[in-house]
Order: sequence, then C-alpha cells, then structure tokens
Amino acid sequence: MFTLLAVLLVGIANGYEATPSSGCGTKAPVTPGETTMQSIKINDPISGSLTRVYNLHLPSSYDDNTPYTFIIDFHGYYMDGNSEEKDDHMSTISDSKGLIIVYPFGSNDSASNLYGWDSVGTATKTGTCDTNRKFWGEYECYTSCGSNCNPANTCYCSSCWNDTLFVENMMNKFES
Repeated sequence: MFTLLAVLLVGIANGYEATPSSGCGTKAPVTPGETTMQSIKINDPISGSLTRVYNLHLPSSYDDNTPYTFIIDFHGYYMDGNSEEKDDHMSTISDSKGLIIVYPFGSNDSASNLYGWDSVGTATKTGTCDTNRKFWGEYECYTSCGSNCNPANTCYCSSCWNDTLFVENMMNKFES
C-alpha cells in the first residue's frame, strides 16, 4: 500500500491534471472538507438487492466546476472505510492537494462483522490458498457464500458479494 501511495503522491507532486467527467458542474453531494458516509443500492446477481456504503471526502477547496483527481482507497481485511481513513491520512492529503477520496467498505456479512473484499479469488475455489487449514487456521464463513464454505478446508476468507459490481456502480454514480 505504501508503494502505491508513494507513486500516487509523486504523480500529484508532478502536476498530474484531472480530466473532467460529465459530473463536473453539478452540486457537491457532501460538505467539502468533511468525510461523509454515503450509500448505494447494488443489484447483486447472487445476493439480490444490497445497500453498500462508502465514505466520501471532497477537498475543503472543492469547486463544482473544477475537475479533480479521484482516488478509491480500499481498506484491508478486518478493517473498514473509517479505519482506512484514520490510518492513512488521505483526507488530509485531499485537502492540501485537491483530491476526491472515496473509502468503500468491504462486505461484512459474517458472524463477527469482519470486513473483507471478494477479490483475486478469495471467495472462490480458484483463489490461491493453501487449504491446510489445520496449519493456517480456519476462516470464518460469510453468509453470502451459502453452503459453499467449509472453514476447515476452504479458502473463503471473504464475502461472496460482487465487489467489482459495487465499485463499477460507485464509479458510474460519481461520473454522472
């Protein structure tokens, strides 16, 4: 994560310019300079209609008619959008560099409400994982994965909600 952050900051420091989207010129959906939780409805092909959440931070100097660099800041396993913002201080950088930051929340449909992402095959049998759960420890099963999860011998360490669809819908919302 720190490498990605360093590359991003170098790009910002070197004057990378944002390209306007069709959303430019519309009224800000939140108060600039504050981080606000937002929600979006997703029609997940497996789980049906879901409400997903994310935090949105507009720079304190936000102007409806100015294009901004847009960054999606994903949290890690066990974290959420709130903890990601607190840990990496991107909202402070947003205010000083004029960036729009989005902190999406992963899926938390497990008994302990741990957040995770359905990415790189972690919710499928095609993921790269050592199934020796006696050695590595068992994963908690997410309810969205149904009966496909066996914590003793599978690699399901995330929800089966479609996170790619969530991000695509979020991006479409911001671009309009």
